[in-house]
Amino acid sequence: MKIYYTKLQLYNLLITFCMLVIFSQFSKEVTTCFFMFLLVLLFQILTPSVRGFRFDWYIRCFLVVVPYSLPFLFGYPHSFNTSFSVWKVFLMIILILLLLGIQYKRIRPLFDKDIIAFLPRINKYEFGYSLFTAYGSAIFQELFYRGFVLSITLPTLGYYSVLISALLFVSDHFGNRHAAKNFEIQDYIYHFVLSIILGLTFISTGKWEICALGHAIYNTIYVVHRYMLFKKEVFVTT
Repeated sequence: MKIYYTKLQLYNLLITFCMLVIFSQFSKEVTTCFFMFLLVLLFQILTPSVRGFRFDWYIRCFLVVVPYSLPFLFGYPHSFNTSFSVWKVFLMIILILLLLGIQYKRIRPLFDKDIIAFLPRINKYEFGYSLFTAYGSAIFQELFYRGFVLSITLPTLGYYSVLISALLFVSDHFGNRHAAKNFEIQDYIYHFVLSIILGLTFISTGKWEICALGHAIYNTIYVVHRYMLFKKEVFVTT
């Protein structure tokens, strides 16, 4: 089995390992987070190498979610006993929509019929994988970065834990092959802002599931674009 990796992924691993060594002297909670995040990065490198046999696609999908699910072994995620109210959810949704609105000029070409006509049509399996990556990542990444990272560091670091979870969230996308090919620096900034919004939402509501909803809303732009490629004959007029 040949291992595929990029320089950026190796830099990510090296930096994370250094942070793990540094924080091991100060905070057990943050050390645990960096150790678990190190596993996420390792799986990012190893998972694409699992190919060349029957059902390899299903195994890769399973391996994608494994490192994000490991917090279950530690009894996470935790739900806090905070005063939940619907207006907090609406506020999160409004902030996410505003974040998408700021990107309007960059997003608009994704739905341009001439551009859709130029791009290749995707099949149902490719569209299914788009659904998995968009909404699966929303669930499992929020389980990890809010339900685990924030939960375990919040009692010790307070609101600084929001910053740590946001930095790890962005670093995760630095190591992602799809993001490395398609993201620009603005995309990483927007993801950092998104993570801050979701982190504050988690602290105020105490429920990572609400953060997963917000993350899914943000990713829906990508899903709609992929659906238009799947149903080109409906959206592209001749």
